Amino acid sequence: CQAAARDLQPVENRAVHDQGINWVMINTDDPRWEPVWTMYHVDELPHFEFFDATGKEVGFEAGEVQVARIKERLAQAAAPRP
Repeated sequence: CQAAARDLQPVENRAVHDQGINWVMINTDDPRWEPVWTMYHVDELPHFEFFDATGKEVGFEAGEVQVARIKERLAQAAAPRP
């Protein structure tokens, strides 16, 4: 997870600062967050959920993730919906 976080830091910064995307990280070691990780079936880390501006899920990525794939998902989340 820490290696993925390091690789994704520039992607996160660009998404947050340039695209206005909310990037939320949840600590799966903290039992207070169990309802959230249960709701999204988090059974592999890292786990990313992507939502559009209306809150509709547009996809997820889990396990060993590729930066290019995360960028694709972010573009889907930021794309205007009809």
